[in-house]
Amino acid sequence: MKGGLTMFCPECGKTVEEGVVFCPNCGAKVVDTLQAVSPIIKPIRKPMGVMFIVILTTFTGLTTLIGGVFLNIIGYVGSGIIGEIPGSGLFGSAIAAEVKGAGWKLFGFGLGGYFFLFFGIFNITAAYGIWSLVEWGRKLAVVLYILGIPLSFLSLIGMRLSVGLVILELIWIAVLVTIILYLSKPNVKRLFQ
Repeated sequence: MKGGLTMFCPECGKTVEEGVVFCPNCGAKVVDTLQAVSPIIKPIRKPMGVMFIVILTTFTGLTTLIGGVFLNIIGYVGSGIIGEIPGSGLFGSAIAAEVKGAGWKLFGFGLGGYFFLFFGIFNITAAYGIWSLVEWGRKLAVVLYILGIPLSFLSLIGMRLSVGLVILELIWIAVLVTIILYLSKPNVKRLFQ
């Protein structure tokens, strides 16, 4: 490379020595078109599958964050209201037992709210990582979706769901498995740096 200038092929962007007629990488004719500028970097086009996962993961993260905030509000406001109920009087012991039971339920809401908040933050972080095509984003998404499968099964067992909701939950589990398999494919893994 004479004169200290770096020359690039106008077709593939690879470095080319001055005086070369054809690019050794792509074979394009470069004798009259060598450029002393940085190569044009073509952005990597993201496959539709990756775009779908980014949108789904972002949506899941945002809805989970909103759910977490809602559960925390219920837990804290409800606990504050229960704290104001006196436990004395004629029916004091019955009311106190009822209030104590409601207090534990509200504590559970607040604790569930924190879980949802953290899960939402991790989902949004994973969506950003997938959008940026970085390896940690792909790995984080795979871990989150793997954790989502047993959580979905627990919701099937722990709640009395209608047949329609059970079918939706099973479809969601199938989507989670499909995303995990897609992100584990070798050609998809190569997209992530």
